[in-house]
Amino acid sequence: MKAVEHTLGGRKFRQILKSTVRHDLYMMEAIRKSGLNGITKRVDESPDEFALRLLDQLISTNAFVPVLASCFIDADKQDLDWTPESSEQLAKFFENLSEPEDKNVVFQLAVRLIMDFFEQGVVSLRASLSSSRKSSLTDPVLGQKGEGIETVVQ
Repeated sequence: MKAVEHTLGGRKFRQILKSTVRHDLYMMEAIRKSGLNGITKRVDESPDEFALRLLDQLISTNAFVPVLASCFIDADKQDLDWTPESSEQLAKFFENLSEPEDKNVVFQLAVRLIMDFFEQGVVSLRASLSSSRKSSLTDPVLGQKGEGIETVVQ
């Protein structure tokens, strides 16, 4: 899969597709600080309503730009070149965009990333962690693989 390039304010960047442990930990901390990790989709909530609620949470905790910027890198760099400093520089760049078209694209990217991350990334991660723990760990009490581990995980 190839990342789509975006040009804003004359600068080209693209979404990070392959992350490092450092990047994953950085993102987990940013998500935790923003409070997004505690938000779940309501049964009666449409995907658009859910995205707007997540966006509102990011804005109200001042995490909107830092989280968004940490998902992108300059187009001429490799994904594995990502650093916290590169995210901070890109966040400053995003914050200073003033053209209506550029600002509109930033908000569109944010909504798309929120939906992608929470509908695919986090849900898959939780299911994957749960599954691996069930199948590969031996319960110290029961002595059987997978039995009773779900309770400990949650």
